[in-house]
Parts: sequence; structure tokens; C-alpha cells
Amino acid sequence: MASNNTSSPPAPKICDKSSSPLLSSLPIPQNINVVSTPGNDTSWPGMVVCCTPNPVQIVNGCYLWCEVPARYFNGTSSRDAESDVMSCVMRNANDEDGGRILGVAFNAAPRVGAVKWMGVWGLVVSGVVFAM
Repeated sequence: MASNNTSSPPAPKICDKSSSPLLSSLPIPQNINVVSTPGNDTSWPGMVVCCTPNPVQIVNGCYLWCEVPARYFNGTSSRDAESDVMSCVMRNANDEDGGRILGVAFNAAPRVGAVKWMGVWGLVVSGVVFAM
């Protein structure tokens, strides 16, 4: 006799979009710049548009996050970059999602800027060595 052991997929987790934990309490990298919001739909336009080219990821079943793209740091302060990324997410959110709480944590210098700075520093040092 064959066993008919079928089960239905689990119901989607219902997430409270009106609160967000401290980003440092979530199991996400703490050495990068991140933006996070409650939710579990990694195709949510508010995050997809503003995180590209970085992927939107989900943690603990109820929080979306991504590494903040380097484009937000083009000649701006961290405060301006934070404001820009938060404005982008809210501008691209669906009307019914306008009440989401956003979290942004800038834990590191933007990688592209750091690489450019190291390149400039290398040129300066090599120029000084060459002049000697």
C-alpha cells in the first residue's frame, strides 16, 4: 500500500511592518552599509530599485535588507547618503507600504570610494618614491 503523505506548504509568515529591531541585533554583516525594512517580499520595489545592483535579502523571515550601493556616496556625506537612500525607498514604495519603518546603518566606508582612495594613495606614494 502506498502512503499518501502530502502536506501543504507553510503559510507565509505575517510580519509587523510598523516596527523594526536594531540592525545590530539582526544576523546581517556588521561591516557594511545597509538599509533594512520590515517585510518578506524580496521583489518589493521600494528595496529592489534602491538596492540595485545589490540583491535584496531576507533575514529572520520578516526583514528585508541590502548593502547600500556605492552610488549613494558620490561626493556626499554619510548623512546625505542616508537621507538619499531612505528617500529612494519611500519614493518607490507602494502606497499601502508607505508606513514602513526603515533602518540604515553605515558601518563602513563605501567600498568603491575606499578603493579609489587607495589607488590615489598608491600613486602619491609611488610618486614620492620616484622623486627620491
